[in-house]
This record gives sequence, structure tokens and C-alpha cells, in this order.
Amino acid sequence: MHKSCFIRVLAILVMAAVVTPIHAGEVEDFVSKYTGENGEGYMQPLADAFGASLNSGLYHDARISRVRIRLYVGMEAMMATIGPDQKTFKAKTDNFSPEQTVEAPTLFGKNEPVQVTGAGGTVYTFPGGMNFKRLPIAVPQATIGGIAGTDLTVRWFATSSAKDLGDIKLVGWGVRHSLSQYMPLLPLVDIAAGFYSQSFKVGDIVDAKATLVSLQASVTKTVLVLYGGVGFESSKLDVAYEHNEAGAEPVKIDFELEGENKMRMTLGAGLNLPGMNVHAEYNIGTQSVLSAGFGFRF
Repeated sequence: MHKSCFIRVLAILVMAAVVTPIHAGEVEDFVSKYTGENGEGYMQPLADAFGASLNSGLYHDARISRVRIRLYVGMEAMMATIGPDQKTFKAKTDNFSPEQTVEAPTLFGKNEPVQVTGAGGTVYTFPGGMNFKRLPIAVPQATIGGIAGTDLTVRWFATSSAKDLGDIKLVGWGVRHSLSQYMPLLPLVDIAAGFYSQSFKVGDIVDAKATLVSLQASVTKTVLVLYGGVGFESSKLDVAYEHNEAGAEPVKIDFELEGENKMRMTLGAGLNLPGMNVHAEYNIGTQSVLSAGFGFRF
């Protein structure tokens, strides 16, 4: 690929990097109506979907050269499907008589708020959600390697958006090492092990971190690549906002949520075309994620 074409490709990838339709200002408007316990239930599905998505699409084969430096630059798109159980949670009234527990929308739930009536005709309102059926994330990704069967993968994205969007930042890295180079009796299967770490921020409200330890395998038949793996992962979501109540000073609320995904299995397929690769995979776990991508090899 000519240098001028390479530069154009990089520009397209950066311009095409669309990171999740969640607006920081909108999230704060919704969650700021909640105190700690309700806020945790309201935001937990976001922690699950974010963590599982960040740990997807990080590799698309297990073949790592021992003698030749290779560069891959591409885009990865991940989509977590939001199930019915992630759209509601058990919420409790706060400083309200009588105390009541209702099934209220999470951040991903229906837009309509839920109201309950208390003593003297008072009304307590649980805010609605953003009515999401899926959470998409797309990010640029690059891998360079080939020294002693080791490669390095990086992800990056940063933007300063106008008013309600807030700043969106993603930084991630991972390192892999070929295990098949020590297994001459398995010439048809490539095996590798990898470790990945990522962080993602949306405004001043959401700060997500995710790690993945993965055992990967792939088989290549001409242009077709079949790959998969098992991974052990962890993720957490730090949430900070101000709780606003009429006639009272704003109260600072912050808490940490852990993603439910602890283990995943990846099944994927790709095509190694001249100078490029296209691939798709399905990640099976407590929170399942569909991922697909394309990129250019140099």
C-alpha cells in the first residue's frame, strides 16, 4: 500500500470512530435524581455492557510471527445486546412515607418514569431510562509484532464534544505471546496467550476499566481463519455525580460497580484478503457481545 493511501486510510478510520450513543449530560440528568443504592441498580447494566464490550474484538487469530515485523491497523465494532432483565431493577423510595419498592427502569430501560403515591397524596418519581436495545462501541485498533512471537495491541480514542456530550476518552493496550512455537507437534493450530487492559471515560460521570487474560487458538485454511478462545476478565465502573433535590444543596454521590462477566468464550471467523482482514466473532458470557472489524496489514 502506498504511503499516501495509508495516510488516507488512517484519516478515514479516525473520522469513522464512533463511540457509543450515550451522552454524558443525558446520563447525569437521569442518574442525578437517585441516591446511592438506587443509583447503583440504575447503572449496573451499563457496567456489565461496557466491561464485556471493551474486552471484545481484541484479536482475530492466534498466529504471531517469530521473525517478521507486521503491522495491522483497523476498526473494531462491538455491540452488547440489552436483555429484558437489564432494563428494570428493584428501586426503593427515599425519605418518603410509606416506603415502597417498585420495578423501575434502569439506564437502559423505558423512557417513561414510574410514579408511586404516598401519604397525603405525595408523589415519588423514579426517572425513566434511555430505551436502549443494544450498546454499540466502535474504536480504532492497531497491532504490531513479530519479535520472538510477541505482539502489542493498542486502542485509542479521544474527543472533546460540545456541551452535553462531555469528553470521551479510551486508552487500551494488550500484549500476546505465541505458545505454538513451543509445540512442534501441533503444526496446524496456532496458540497464543494474551493480557489486555483498557480504560474508558465519558465526561466526569463514568470511568470504566477492564482487563482480560485470554488463551487463544486459530486454524488457517488459505484465506479463511477460524479462531476462538477462553478468557478470564474483570471490569469496574466508577460513577460520580451530584444528587439534586428541590430546596436542598446538591449532594455528591460516587460508587463503584463490578461487571458481571468473569469468564468468556470467543468463537470467530475471518478472511485474510490481499492486504487486509475482515472478521466477526461472538463472545459468550453473562453479558454476550457481537464483534466485527476490518483492517489493513502491512
